Amino acid sequence: MQYTTTQLPRSQIKITVEISVEDLQPDILKAAEGLSSKRPIEGFRPGKAPYDIVKQKYGEFAIYEYAADAAIKRYYPKIIRQLIEEDATREPIGEPAVSVTKLAPGEPLECTIVLSLLPTLALPDYKALAGKVIQEKKPVVVEEAEIRSTVDYIRESRARYSLVDRPAAPGDRLEIDVDIEENGKKIQGASSKNHPIVIGDKKFIPGFEDKLVGMSANETRTFDLSIPKDHEDPAIAGKTVTFTAAVKKIEQRDMPEFSDEFAKTLGPKFTNAADVTQNIRERLRTEKELKERDRMRIRLGETIADNTAGDLPDTLIDWELEKMVKELANGVGNMGMKFDEYLAHVKKSIDDLKKEWRKDAERRVKIALILRLIAEKEKIEPTQEEIQKEIDGFIMSSDMDEDQVKKIDRNKLFEYAKGVSRNEKVFQWLESL
Repeated sequence: MQYTTTQLPRSQIKITVEISVEDLQPDILKAAEGLSSKRPIEGFRPGKAPYDIVKQKYGEFAIYEYAADAAIKRYYPKIIRQLIEEDATREPIGEPAVSVTKLAPGEPLECTIVLSLLPTLALPDYKALAGKVIQEKKPVVVEEAEIRSTVDYIRESRARYSLVDRPAAPGDRLEIDVDIEENGKKIQGASSKNHPIVIGDKKFIPGFEDKLVGMSANETRTFDLSIPKDHEDPAIAGKTVTFTAAVKKIEQRDMPEFSDEFAKTLGPKFTNAADVTQNIRERLRTEKELKERDRMRIRLGETIADNTAGDLPDTLIDWELEKMVKELANGVGNMGMKFDEYLAHVKKSIDDLKKEWRKDAERRVKIALILRLIAEKEKIEPTQEEIQKEIDGFIMSSDMDEDQVKKIDRNKLFEYAKGVSRNEKVFQWLESL
C-alpha cells in the first residue's frame, strides 16, 4: 500500500491511496466468504462456498466491492497514524469522505480520502491585545434609581387588589376581552378572553393601555392603533388594526409602604428597610459585574479572533451550527413552545437559520480553537476538582432525573467539563494581564 497527500483549502487534505493486488488479496478472499455468509448459496453452509462458486453466483465485481470496503477500513487507521507521526498537527476531525477511483479484477485498488483537519491558526500577540481590551473595562455603578425601581417591583409583587366601582385609572388592574380586526375581518388567533392588564405597565401594544383609562366595568370601546413593525406577531406587525376591548372588572392596586415592618416580611435576614436596600445594591452590583465581565470576554475573544489567521474546515462550522440549532430548540421548548411551531411562526426553516448564523458559527469555532491554543501555549489546565465542580453544576442545572443521569456518556461529559473549566481559566488569565 502506498499513498500521497495533497493539501486542500479550508484545512482539508486529500489522500490518494493505491493498494496493490497482493495487498488486496486477503480482503478478496474474506469478501467472498462474507458475501456467501450474508447471501448463502444452495448446497453450501453460510460462508463456506468456494471462491469460484461465489464468483459465478454473484459476479467478481460484487466480491471486489466488498473487498475494497474492507481494505480501506483496514488501511485507513494505519495511514492516519503515519500522517500524525510525520506531523503531529495533522489531527483529523469528523468522518472521512472516501471515493473509489479504480476498481477492477487483477488491478490495484485506487481511492481518494478527503479529511478535515484541526486547523493550524497563527496566533497574534494575544497578551498585548488582551491588555488593550482590558483598558476598555467600564466601572460598575449602581444608581439609586435602579434600587428604587427594584424596591417598587418588590412592593408590586406584594400588592393587594380590591374590586372597585369607578372608571379605570392608571395603576388599576383590569380584566378584559379583546378582539382584533383588519379591514373589518377578525384576525385569527389574535383574540383574548379574560385578559389581565395593568394600566401603566406598558406590557401591551403601545397606546393600548391609554385607551382603557376612563372605561367602566361592562363597557366596550373600539379604537384603531398602529402596530410597530418589529412586533412579535407577524400577523399584525406594521399594520393599523382595530381593537374592540370589553372591560369585565376593575381592581384597584394597593401597594405596601417600604418600611422596616415590610422588610421583615421578606425573610429572616432582613431586620429593617436598610438591610433590604443594601441587599438590592449588592445583587445589582454583582449582576452588573457579571454582565460587564461577559461583555469584556466577548471583546477579548473577538479581538484576538480578528487578528488570528487561518482557515476553518466546514466540518467544525457545521457542528457548531447544529449545536446552535439545538440551543435554540431547547430555549423554545423551555418557553413551552414546539420548535416546529416556532419555525412556522418566524417563517423560516432550519436551513434558513443556518445560513443566517454561519458567520457567527465561524466566529464561535475560531474563538474556541484560540482558547485551546492559548491554554496549550501557556500550560493552563483545570484541576480535577475544578472539572468535577463543573460536572456537578451541569447535572444540577440540567433538571435530569436519576435514570437520565446514569445514561450520560461520562467520557463526553468529562471532556465537556474540562473544556469549559479550561476556557474559564484562560479568560481569567487574560483578564489578569
